[in-house]
Amino acid sequence: MAKPEKVLTDDLWRIIEPMLPKQKAPGTPGRPPVPNRTALLGILYVLLNGCAWNAIPKDYGSGPTCWRRLREWQRRGVWKRIWKVMLDRAKPDMRLALIDSSSVQAPKGGAARAQARPTGQRTERRGTS
Repeated sequence: MAKPEKVLTDDLWRIIEPMLPKQKAPGTPGRPPVPNRTALLGILYVLLNGCAWNAIPKDYGSGPTCWRRLREWQRRGVWKRIWKVMLDRAKPDMRLALIDSSSVQAPKGGAARAQARPTGQRTERRGTS
């Protein structure tokens, strides 16, 4: 399993932390919030490992908490800035990138059938009058 701590170094955290919304002050009624860094590590854990939110190790907070924090950051436009900073610093090797098969349409019958007919051409229905 990929470790998010290798991605979120102390130097990178010093850049990202000021971008995040302030958390409620200590001593405020209610449950104490999960620290932003812990939540970000949980989010990165899901992104790096492709696991479900409820499979996040307890060290990174709960899955629902990390998911809600990500949603809040997306709504405020913070996540896009964080992601850009992380990509700029990481300089990912795009030769290692992959496409999730659920996001790419595959023709019925595989590649041979796809080449047999032009794109967009409908097949005939048999047995209908």
